[in-house]
Amino acid sequence: MQHKPHTDDERSREAVIRFVAEVLAETDRSANLTANYLNRLGFPPGKEAIPLSFALAITSIARIEAWELQGLKAVVAPKLPGSDEALAKLAQVLVSAPETLQAWAQQLHRAVFAAWLWQTARTIHHDLGVEFAWNSSRACLSIEDLAQFLWRHRHLANGLSASVSDEGTTPKEML
Repeated sequence: MQHKPHTDDERSREAVIRFVAEVLAETDRSANLTANYLNRLGFPPGKEAIPLSFALAITSIARIEAWELQGLKAVVAPKLPGSDEALAKLAQVLVSAPETLQAWAQQLHRAVFAAWLWQTARTIHHDLGVEFAWNSSRACLSIEDLAQFLWRHRHLANGLSASVSDEGTTPKEML
């Protein structure tokens, strides 16, 4: 039996599936990091709800701390504040200007996500307990870039051809 070469659509589909799977795996790792970080701060697991903006900020700070502990922050995210500095800023925002929490938390989270996405290898063996950095010429990812990428390849998720009826429609137009 002869091996059939992969088509560009098959390779693209596999890449999208691997990317989405890694984002989901990172979400799980981030949840564990955040729970452990909150526990170390004296907030053990409980049934209390926390605001989304606060959760985004704490998750970002926990990720920065993990990079610091692994000795990777200087490579992965040199422009981001340290975890202690970010935690102090979070406290300052909560006390002095709580109405700015959402904007500040989103900005920090976008920067941490972009660092994770563009500066770390996403297909490593997780048991190593570290993330490896690579040099990237891409400085930042916007949510719009991510949405456009996923939108351009959405047909691959369902095994459809590239000529779907709403091909010219953008993600914003579908909302």
